[in-house]
Amino acid sequence: MLLLNNNKLNYLPNNINNLIFLEELTLHNNNLTELPEKVDNLINLTILDLKFNKLIKLPDTICNLINLEKIDLNNNNLIKLPENIGNLILIQKLFLNQNQLLTLPTSITKLIKLRNLNLSSNKIINLPNGIEKLTNLQSINLENNLITFIQPELLNIINKLYITQTSYQINNLDNNNTVLIFKDLYYPLLNLPFNIEEIWLSKNITNPKIKLPFGCVIKYF
Repeated sequence: MLLLNNNKLNYLPNNINNLIFLEELTLHNNNLTELPEKVDNLINLTILDLKFNKLIKLPDTICNLINLEKIDLNNNNLIKLPENIGNLILIQKLFLNQNQLLTLPTSITKLIKLRNLNLSSNKIINLPNGIEKLTNLQSINLENNLITFIQPELLNIINKLYITQTSYQINNLDNNNTVLIFKDLYYPLLNLPFNIEEIWLSKNITNPKIKLPFGCVIKYF
């Protein structure tokens, strides 16, 4: 384990690539704008924590770190992800919130062990076709994006969908047996799918206008 959090690092020395037995690298809250191209020498990494840096892009070689189980990249300046991110087939937790992502590479649908995916506060318009292949997803956070359509199949496989009314016309949903969670709610929900069983609302939401499907209940958090 190598912990270099809460410093003023602008770059990593190239010889960090010599730490071939390193399993956890934590660098959050620095000033990193890029990673070394030979980062893939760290082949035994299982955890990579780079949140709260200034990363604009990731080297393609990061996709060779096939033992990674968790990557935290929240609060950076990423515009896109490497096309071959789907090579990281052991990933279970992927945090990409608070970036500038416009799209996701299609290969992300190969991350079949993914359990938690946070994409909140980006600029994503569409999710890639095949996202429903991520059958081990337990939660996906899509708050504060520009999403206009979600594949109904995706809603069938996840336990919880985090989304905001401002980023998705929830009345057009077509799904089976899911839970909807809202931190904000600005419009009436009058045509929800009949299979929704629970709607969770933030306590700051007062007098919501919701036509509940039969058997559906509202809960608060």
